[in-house]
Amino acid sequence: AKKEYICDLCNEKIAIGEKYSRFSGKYDGDMLDIKHHLACKRIVDTYCEKVGEGEYTNDYVQGWLREEYCYSCENYEECTEYEMQCPLIRKSFEKGGVYNADT
Repeated sequence: AKKEYICDLCNEKIAIGEKYSRFSGKYDGDMLDIKHHLACKRIVDTYCEKVGEGEYTNDYVQGWLREEYCYSCENYEECTEYEMQCPLIRKSFEKGGVYNADT
């Protein structure tokens, strides 16, 4: 990134110099400019692949993360993390893999 941005999935900063994903285009007559951390892009791609959709909303992705990953996590009962910012989920997706609650 040549300047600081905000990730459109997790709402955290994309730092200057950080690699990120950017999609610009037009949808239903509206211009889009979507920026994601690479881990957030992997989360979106995995969500779309698993549910068989090419479209998503942040709420749907958040609910999917909760269903697929949070409920089976041993820390679920005392967890206060926002799904998009959970260090266990982020660490796994940052490595390029898919989160596994057993790792």
